[in-house]
Amino acid sequence: MTEAFKDSKGQNKIKILYLHGISAIGGAEKDLITILAKLDKNRYEPVVVCHEEGEIVHQLRKMGIKTFISPLPPWRKLKSLPFLIPAIYYLFKIAKSEKVSLIHINDMWWIPIGFIAAHFARIPSVAHLRQELEYRRIRQYWLKKPDFLFPVSDSIKKTLQNCKMESGRIRTIYSGLDLDQDMPVVNKIEKENRNGPTIGTVANLFPRKGLEYLVQAVFELKSKFPDIRCIIVGTGDSVYSKKLKVLGEKLGISKNMVYTGFQEDVKPYLLQFDLFVLPSVLEGFGIVLLEAMAMKKAIVATRVGGIPEIVVDNKTGILVSPGNSSEIARAVLRLLDDKRLCQEFGTAGYQRLRQYFSVEKMMKDITTTYDDLTHRKRSTPEEIFHQVPKASISAVLITLNEEKNIAECLESLNWVDEMIVVDALSQDKTAEICSTYSVRFFQRLWAGFGPQKNFGIEQAKGNWVLIVDADERVTPELKGEILSVIENKESFNGFEIPRRNFFYGRWIRHGGAYPDYQLRLFKKGYGNYDHTPVHEMFILKGKAGYFKNPLDHFTERVISDHFKKFDQYTTLAAQEELSRNKLSRWTQCLFNPIFTFIKIYFLKRGFLDGVPGFIYSVFTAAYTFVKYAKLWEVRQK
Repeated sequence: MTEAFKDSKGQNKIKILYLHGISAIGGAEKDLITILAKLDKNRYEPVVVCHEEGEIVHQLRKMGIKTFISPLPPWRKLKSLPFLIPAIYYLFKIAKSEKVSLIHINDMWWIPIGFIAAHFARIPSVAHLRQELEYRRIRQYWLKKPDFLFPVSDSIKKTLQNCKMESGRIRTIYSGLDLDQDMPVVNKIEKENRNGPTIGTVANLFPRKGLEYLVQAVFELKSKFPDIRCIIVGTGDSVYSKKLKVLGEKLGISKNMVYTGFQEDVKPYLLQFDLFVLPSVLEGFGIVLLEAMAMKKAIVATRVGGIPEIVVDNKTGILVSPGNSSEIARAVLRLLDDKRLCQEFGTAGYQRLRQYFSVEKMMKDITTTYDDLTHRKRSTPEEIFHQVPKASISAVLITLNEEKNIAECLESLNWVDEMIVVDALSQDKTAEICSTYSVRFFQRLWAGFGPQKNFGIEQAKGNWVLIVDADERVTPELKGEILSVIENKESFNGFEIPRRNFFYGRWIRHGGAYPDYQLRLFKKGYGNYDHTPVHEMFILKGKAGYFKNPLDHFTERVISDHFKKFDQYTTLAAQEELSRNKLSRWTQCLFNPIFTFIKIYFLKRGFLDGVPGFIYSVFTAAYTFVKYAKLWEVRQK
């Protein structure tokens, strides 16, 4: 391991080489500047390598950051050996001469260069992933090679997981904004008075930003707002920039369009906007959205990449389909016509920014990885992120409006080492009740059963994870069996737990409702849930054992409870069948429910459970009917 430097007090300092290959300043560059500005200089010494002089190099030198200009190849030449070999050699020489402890690659394009140089220098490497990923890019740019990957959104992380990359080496790190530093400057800027509305965006001018659709939307809006002004702040591809201006001329809106070029401080321009528009067709995250939210601007943005993780549709802005100028125009018109709604969205966006996108959280996640990779020999992902005693258990629950169930569930889990609740922005007292228990409480937008649970698993510090639903209870007998198994260091990586399903207060023993095995206990890092819309499955790496003692499941206490979820679950089930390309014929709607009832009530002896068993059989058959009916309905469209 490369030696660390010491400061004047004799403390070890970690020297980090940041590799970046674009000279213009966009979201990735702003993120890098923020990281370097917030880095504790008493603990870390940054060195930056860029491929040419430009705006970012100018900024870094103003900050006093040591910056090298390296012959990095243009990204289109990254696979060309005549370009690749000199770049690797030069980076390797810098790493050795500067006695670097770690290489941080600021975007995926330069992973081949950064990883190979780090490999020869015998130091670890980490990489930020800021682009929406095509599957071919994962192999093309060696994304599996660095020690750790920092995708800037769960959307990017999902793509990596779908390519069977180990979850322990992937950690979503949202970009953060330093509100305390930025906001005082804004208050000194006065807004320009104009007759017409002003909309705009901040972006590097490249085709993936979809700015031609914004230009076309301005053309559609001009009929109602002749004096509308659209400001585009940023620079980029000269050919694409010219194309945008030519398009404006053809549409007769040149006077409505303002192109400012690169601006070091975008706040004065953001202040002029009545609302912010981001029309990207590809977007890994979109840090400019955070800047707009800091100014309390309502947002119109496309539903791509990581944008839906930032902008909550119809709460902090409006999400539209990519590549659709008419949708953009309609969304902008809606907000311009309703100033109160525009203001509400802006305020809600600012509150969301403060809650979820702080620079402090971003820096903590990044520096934790730095420390662990440089202070130890090559540790496993589980060792790095989850330093816990052996045989510890983290219980993970997902919730949405579970005020009637959550307290009893948490009471049955008060023996575990850690309780994690992932809440999908409940509107009832779920959060308030959880605050009275010793739980780690997270709130995030609903992303599906599997993704919500996977998020909770990632937060777990225990080396065993127990998944429990809010309407389930861990019995004392099951608790004893779990503790006995993990203390005996069983060779299994997971365990199937039988489940007792209670309908209307009665345990349903027949009709296939018991033992209803569920894989709920597993070692951390040995699998994840799939993304099936309903009835998600845990994909375990290795063998599973079986428990004897059951988990109690109180699904429906009264008949009306059944119909609260019936419509949602049948819709999700139909969508799952559709994704598998299954057909729906009228015979399925007719015969499948009948066969389902016969199987459950007669063949599996559901009649032995009396009236509750009959109701259970009928409802299961009805579920089958509605699922196929909805599938048929979608097919007809």
